[in-house]
Amino acid sequence: MPARPLPVHRRRDSILQRKIEQSETSIVKLQAHTEKGTCPRDLHFVAKANITPDEEFKTEIHPTKKEDKLKFIGALAKFHYCCVERSNDKLRRAKSDKSWSKETLIGLSIMA
Repeated sequence: MPARPLPVHRRRDSILQRKIEQSETSIVKLQAHTEKGTCPRDLHFVAKANITPDEEFKTEIHPTKKEDKLKFIGALAKFHYCCVERSNDKLRRAKSDKSWSKETLIGLSIMA
């Protein structure tokens, strides 16, 4: 006999919980990169120019590149914070909708 599938509200709750957990782990990893002053390897963009840069250009561009990487990591962390908030709101609304519907059903059964 095949296992009975989960009700829709339980699947939705578990999906939202998983999204929250994934976003929180991403935030922790991004904060670690921010503290170290590094950028995740898969977010690197390597542009190769046809000309060789001189030393003056390298010294001028280095602080700008580092600052931009940190801003980009900060923006990603902010995105994940928003995802966590949005998922928490959806989860809270789903739970309140379920409790409201139960109370309504109880109230209707008492009135009948």
